[in-house]
Amino acid sequence: MKDFIKRLQKVTRKVSDQKTLWIILGTMCGNMLLLGGALLFFGPLFSTLVLVPLGLGCLIFAGGALFWRKIYLNIVSIGIVRTGINDDLNQALARLQEEKEEIERQRKEIRNMTLQAGLATEVQNQVEDELKYMKEFAGLTKTSLFKMADSIDIELQNNIQEITVQAERANDIATQLKQSAQAVGGKSDTVADGAAQALENTTNVQRSAELLSTAVEEISRQMEQTTELTQSAVTISNKTQQSIFGLEEAAKNIEGIIGLINNIARQTNLLALNATIEAARAGDAGKGFAVVASEVKALAGQTTRSIDEITKHINGIQAKVSDAVTDIDQIKTSIDKVQASSDIIRKEVDRQGAATREIAVSVADARTSVQTVTEGAHDISIEATSNVGIVEEINQISEGLAIHVLSIRNHMMEIVQCALDDNERRSSERIRTAIASTITLDGQEDMMAVQILDYSMGGMKIKLLDPLPPTDSKRGRISMGDSRTAINFDIRMWEDDTLNVQFDDEEDLIRTFNIFLNNQAPESEADDLMEDVELFG
Repeated sequence: MKDFIKRLQKVTRKVSDQKTLWIILGTMCGNMLLLGGALLFFGPLFSTLVLVPLGLGCLIFAGGALFWRKIYLNIVSIGIVRTGINDDLNQALARLQEEKEEIERQRKEIRNMTLQAGLATEVQNQVEDELKYMKEFAGLTKTSLFKMADSIDIELQNNIQEITVQAERANDIATQLKQSAQAVGGKSDTVADGAAQALENTTNVQRSAELLSTAVEEISRQMEQTTELTQSAVTISNKTQQSIFGLEEAAKNIEGIIGLINNIARQTNLLALNATIEAARAGDAGKGFAVVASEVKALAGQTTRSIDEITKHINGIQAKVSDAVTDIDQIKTSIDKVQASSDIIRKEVDRQGAATREIAVSVADARTSVQTVTEGAHDISIEATSNVGIVEEINQISEGLAIHVLSIRNHMMEIVQCALDDNERRSSERIRTAIASTITLDGQEDMMAVQILDYSMGGMKIKLLDPLPPTDSKRGRISMGDSRTAINFDIRMWEDDTLNVQFDDEEDLIRTFNIFLNNQAPESEADDLMEDVELFG
């Protein structure tokens, strides 16, 4: 910076000295000119009076120029020095800002380390409290289970006696039902005879059905052949259609050629007319006639070639027509085959009619047998009606047994509920950990650093590491590692910097999140805390 100032001052001084020199020289030259003029025109006295003021003015002007040069150099130096000072101040402020940010970052790191150390101590204390609670819970559970077993034993003995009495009554009713069943058995013989006759008639129906099935199979086979023939006829029809399309195309070509022949004919007529006119005019000089005759000859050649082309297309049309005739013959043959198949189908239909009549006769016989069975069933119905009272009594006994069983169930549920009330604990196992993560509350854009204290399939307990912004949100999301996947949760309890949250997301995502946390935890934290608890030791 100082070297730059010196160079700038040197250049400024050089420029100022040159300007000052030119000013002094210009002033002296002006004075000399004025002095010479005064001597020539006014004499020595007047020249002296004029020269003295001019000399003084020149000196004053030169002194002012030198004074201004000195002031200008000082002003330029001050401006340059001020610019350098401003640059130095800006650099110093930037370094101070960087040092301030570094100090702030170190302060946050120290604060986080302090919080993590405190959280580690808190987690250790919570683990010790949980182990103590589990041991106490084991003793209470053992006592409650013994009490529950004694209560269930007494309740079962009382209800079993009542069930035994009801069972004896049920045996008596069963004896009456046995006698009724014997009476029903006698009626069953008649029903069996009718069933045998119905079986024989059913056999006849089955045979007729077999004949009908054979006929149906034959019809199906013939129908398949008919379908194939029909498909063949369709294919041949398509070929016929293509042949007709070719015939139409050939006809179009013939139309074009006929038009060409017409044009040639018109030109030939014109040339013939011109030849006649030329011959009449020329007399002996028949050169024009020779030219016209040559043109007529050329047109005649074109006419001949056109006729050949027409002949070729006509032959093609004839070939297409021949193909169409052949295809039509094939279609006729296919139709004849279809007709033959239709005759066979008609015969099979006649056979089905005969089989159907035989089935009708068998059905009439079966109706008679069914009538016999119906009469026997009516007798059985009368006998069953007499058993309605017995069945009603059995139903009453069954209802009594159901009431006693329901009573047993209710008492057992009450006993179990009492045991559960004595040993209330969380519905799902909480796994303690100390994993760092980030959450985002609804309505907040910035993520907050947290530490997971425990977790389960139902929810988790987390501790905030960053200052909590003002918010009344009851929902949020927690990130799963470095991935973009986040689990939604509802805030159930908010106590200082600790949150108890309940998961509100798909079960598969929650299970994946638990597996992720389990993999992130050290092996010592993943051990089962219940292994040291003996329930019946």
